[in-house]
Amino acid sequence: MAGREQEEFAGRVAVVTGGSSGIGRAVVELLARGGARVIFCSNDAAGVEAARRELSDANPGEVVGEVRDVARTPDMQALMRSAVQRRQLRGVSQGRRRHPGCRGGTAFPISLD
Repeated sequence: MAGREQEEFAGRVAVVTGGSSGIGRAVVELLARGGARVIFCSNDAAGVEAARRELSDANPGEVVGEVRDVARTPDMQALMRSAVQRRQLRGVSQGRRRHPGCRGGTAFPISLD
């Protein structure tokens, strides 16, 4: 990417699940290459560390990886709390959100208190 494309996501924050491999990792890389601050998770600790190291070194955007399991509501709540605390996300509201990787898209409560 060059010029405008490289700055397409500058100043934005993204949370990506399954970001240590496959399509999730490609999304993290695309967003970071575009200048976004990306917080990603996976349940594979070694994969999270490897992806974070490789993607941080190669891209202008910040990349933060956390070990979390999308099938566990407490893990997703912790991921969102971490994102809010670390990156001062705005527009994240309390309520119920759907996550397609969370047992068939079941809704889980998000409480940032």
